[in-house]
Amino acid sequence: MAQPHPLSVPSPGGSAGSASSTGSLAQPTTVGLDPRLVARVLRASRTAGLVTASLGLLILAARAFGLSAYLAIGPGFVPMKPNAVLGIVLAGLFLWRFRVREGRPATWARRAAGLLVGVVGLLTLSEHLFGWDLGIDQLILRAAAEGLGTFPPGRMPAVTALSLALLGVGLLVLEAESNRVVRTVQAMGLTVVFLAFVSLVGHAYRVPEFYGLASPYAQMSIYASIALIVLGLGVFLARPDRGIVALLSMRSAAGVMARRLLPAGVAVPVLLGWLVRAGEQTELYPRGFGLSLLVVANVLVLSALISIVARRLERLEEERGRAFENLRCAEARYRGVLEASPDAVVCATAGGEISVVNAQAERLFRYDRAQLLGKPIETLLPESMRDRHRPLRQGYCFGPTT
Repeated sequence: MAQPHPLSVPSPGGSAGSASSTGSLAQPTTVGLDPRLVARVLRASRTAGLVTASLGLLILAARAFGLSAYLAIGPGFVPMKPNAVLGIVLAGLFLWRFRVREGRPATWARRAAGLLVGVVGLLTLSEHLFGWDLGIDQLILRAAAEGLGTFPPGRMPAVTALSLALLGVGLLVLEAESNRVVRTVQAMGLTVVFLAFVSLVGHAYRVPEFYGLASPYAQMSIYASIALIVLGLGVFLARPDRGIVALLSMRSAAGVMARRLLPAGVAVPVLLGWLVRAGEQTELYPRGFGLSLLVVANVLVLSALISIVARRLERLEEERGRAFENLRCAEARYRGVLEASPDAVVCATAGGEISVVNAQAERLFRYDRAQLLGKPIETLLPESMRDRHRPLRQGYCFGPTT
């Protein structure tokens, strides 16, 4: 809304009335981003980077000192490839330092890290696609053939290479101001999450088709799956003020529902399915009973979550209703002051249309309120001054002076 534009007119009491560009007070407020939620989401993204970088450094140290056996999880454990660990560490460090005030050398170092992640992923992916050997698979640590069907030694799986390539490209353009670019980066982050999630579910449910030799997920380590899920989420959340993630940072009902239901909608079915499968494997109940139990448990848990979210939305609506009622009361007091004013008061919008007229203005100008509302404010001026007044009013709105 533009600044008030005063138009002095004589009033019966000798004082000056005024016409301004302020409109009605009780305009609906736009539900925007919550600064606290934005800061919280950005902090979660940085934490994701720090966690994955720490995990990668731990794995590299264990490999360097021959302690990889201590990281093994169950039979048939497949360790992470050194290049994959390097990419995850660099991507994690990039996210950790993203949007932190730093000098130019640190900024360039962070961008170089993002570039290296993308280059390693793309080069390894090209090795899988074209069958050549670029000699980059054992640059960090030389490795013998590890795990079922590893070939050649040290080369990360194609799906891991694709994930690192997506992360690298996304990190390089993460600071862009274009909404389209930011949405594309967020889509890349979600793609990485999905690819790694499929592999993680395969590990959790012991389904070799998701990560074994019969699929492109061959030999993907459980640690790589976890790290890539966290990194993908970190990239997805790194711009909480733009794109899809902006919805999560809003104070609106849609924002509340997204924050409550999205994590539960992913975690609850996976966890319940794992528990049911564990019960079947230990023969606590027959297989058909386990499937029925899973369906019932999903319905009960998700229904409870929806009820909780609905109650939260109801409280938000009550708070918003009270706030709107307070605003209406404030406007009523404002209009009461205007009506009791001994001066003629006329308010106009930024376009120059009259929006408020008090009783003293009706008496002064000898117009009914209905005749003035919505009309140009120049209606109150002599015809000879109207054309000169319009550019003056427009200029005042853009640069108010007194």
